[in-house]
Amino acid sequence: MLAIAQRIHLGSLCLCFFIGQQAAAQSSTPTTSRTSAATPLAPSPAEQAWLERKPTVTVGIDPSWPPFSFVDRSGAHQGIDADLVRLVASRLGLNFQVAKTESWHQTMQQMTARQVQLVPGVAYHAGRTPGYSYTEPYLSFPVAIVTRTDGPFHVNLRELSDEKLALPRDYVTTLNVQRDYPRLRVTLTKDANEALTLVARGEAYATVENLATATYLIKTNGFTNLKIAGITDYRFELRFAVAEDQPELASLVNQVLKGLPADQFARICDRWIPVEFAMDDSWSRYGRRGMWAALGALAMLGLIFFWNRRLAGELNKRRRIQEELADANLRLEAANTRLRQLNEESEMFMNIAAHDLRSPLNIILLSCEMLETQAAATVGGTDAKTLPSQRLIDGIKESVLRMNGLVQNFLSAQVIAHGDGELASDLIDFRAAVERAIERHTPEAALKRITLAAEDATTAAHVTGDSGAIDQVLDNLISNAIKFTPPDGLVRMQVLAADGHVRLEVHDDGPGISDEDLPKLFTRFTKLKSRPTARESSTGLGLSIVKHFVTAMGGRVWCEPAAGGKGACFILELPLRAAAQSAPSA
Repeated sequence: MLAIAQRIHLGSLCLCFFIGQQAAAQSSTPTTSRTSAATPLAPSPAEQAWLERKPTVTVGIDPSWPPFSFVDRSGAHQGIDADLVRLVASRLGLNFQVAKTESWHQTMQQMTARQVQLVPGVAYHAGRTPGYSYTEPYLSFPVAIVTRTDGPFHVNLRELSDEKLALPRDYVTTLNVQRDYPRLRVTLTKDANEALTLVARGEAYATVENLATATYLIKTNGFTNLKIAGITDYRFELRFAVAEDQPELASLVNQVLKGLPADQFARICDRWIPVEFAMDDSWSRYGRRGMWAALGALAMLGLIFFWNRRLAGELNKRRRIQEELADANLRLEAANTRLRQLNEESEMFMNIAAHDLRSPLNIILLSCEMLETQAAATVGGTDAKTLPSQRLIDGIKESVLRMNGLVQNFLSAQVIAHGDGELASDLIDFRAAVERAIERHTPEAALKRITLAAEDATTAAHVTGDSGAIDQVLDNLISNAIKFTPPDGLVRMQVLAADGHVRLEVHDDGPGISDEDLPKLFTRFTKLKSRPTARESSTGLGLSIVKHFVTAMGGRVWCEPAAGGKGACFILELPLRAAAQSAPSA
């Protein structure tokens, strides 16, 4: 069976050569057929005069494109094109000199520089080689898609949009693919052999090459894991390219190709693509061609049948996958809907809980203040701050204030996340707002024996903004400074007005902010490496709320290392506004 398959394969390949030869013959001589003898040349007077000068013609070649053109180990030009060049030189009586190169890309560079007058094995491509004319095609082949044997068959190149292709640089098939399928991922190689090698190694998914070259290289290089996976819409037609300043040479080469006997042309092809099974010498030439045609048709029918079966299997597999994906999408959508419902219910519960917590917290705070008043009246002239009951009351007040801050941060975060609420644009005395914030946090600082010091270097500091938002910004900055400052420490604040901005600097004596924490400092739910000095709780919401409110009011906020390398300095800037139009808000 293996021998039969090999014979069918080679027979179909020879059929491709024969079809290309016949197509070229019919396009050039529609009313006559080639005979066993070469047609005599009939040069014009200008062509005869050109021949008598015996000019030396420089020939450009592809050094690595078997079976058409390659350089063997001895450095000699070999292949179908080499035999045709020698045949043309013999018929015209001219001296042809081969300009050897390392690659087809270098040969194209020679053509651009007009260093060669004749180049065989060139496929026409518009605008590719200005300054050269082309003969009629002398061979024509289909262009195949080559993949590994474990891959599927392909109907066209559009199916390869997600795959990597290896294509020889400057080959006309490569140019056509890049023009017609610009989205394909293409890796350019030195030649067709390198492209096939990348596919065989798995470094590329496929390559595109004319059927004759692909089959020859797969066989001679032992690429047993490669196969012809499909046929493209392209046809590969080989011609001679002749320099336009040599019109006599172009005409004479065309005459030689048109007059080439069919059997002589077939012998050149058979020399490089030998048929590996014997024929009865008594068969006529037409009988052999009929057998080749039959074998080729059988091979093509077998390929089409196998291809269709494989394609049907792939379609069924894709249909099953699509059905499974549709079911998975339905289940995922149902899960997402349920998660959205749970998330909405959770947010609703948290909002209700946060709002309901504010009332009992305020009641507790009011009760503590009443207890303080009663304690002061009871002890008379004694300092009530020294009583044990007063210390308990201070602890309760500090906890209530902290819980109030957490609840306020949570509610603000919910408003920000849902895009609800707009900030007011009132004229606010920023210096007075800072003084009120310091007063609010003095009891909290006193519990850790922390001093809150304010330095005011400005006489006017009015801004336009939302008083509630500014109070919450100041509360978060001062509260954070107290949290991260150790007992008996100092939190220093300074208000400045310059360059159209009012600036507040809040310095603490804490451990500072690490370089790793700085980029994520103002993001939600961020937990820093530095911890509060008295194990105070932190939700990771405060600084994100500060950033949002300050930005919304046209300002900016950032953190810098404190002077002397100890602690951190948070800096807030808001646009400075004149206080002439209205009084500052209380």
